Amino acid sequence: MSLYRVETASVVHVKPLAARLREQDCRMLRSFGASPRAALRRAFAESRYCRTALIGCDPVAMWGYCAPALSDCADVWAALTDLAAAHPFAIVRRALVELKQMAARAGVLYARIDRGNGRAMLFAVSLGFRFCETCEDDRVLLMAWGEA
Repeated sequence: MSLYRVETASVVHVKPLAARLREQDCRMLRSFGASPRAALRRAFAESRYCRTALIGCDPVAMWGYCAPALSDCADVWAALTDLAAAHPFAIVRRALVELKQMAARAGVLYARIDRGNGRAMLFAVSLGFRFCETCEDDRVLLMAWGEA
């Protein structure tokens, strides 16, 4: 039996998930001028693929990708709670499955990661993302997954 179940994301997951995001994710979202709830809602609304992980009825993680029509690449994003982050092996196993599904639909996947979020950079590298460039005033690293 799995620790969590994954389903297509719903707008009803946004508010409870935003209230429990990891503190480093909240800091990063606020540094870009958005409240965690507003940023998560925007990411959900703009995503062409979006999933939520739930433990019981509680959303503990959400992820997806945003891409223009007819594009061969996409921007991926993920939002985790401390409860989800407490199970790194389950996250990595599921993330690899999800990345393959997203890449099959969207092509090359890009992630923007705040330079100050070492855990996020380590997580991205462990999933196979590679460094591409620094952008947005040297604050954000652009990393790619898949064939470029």
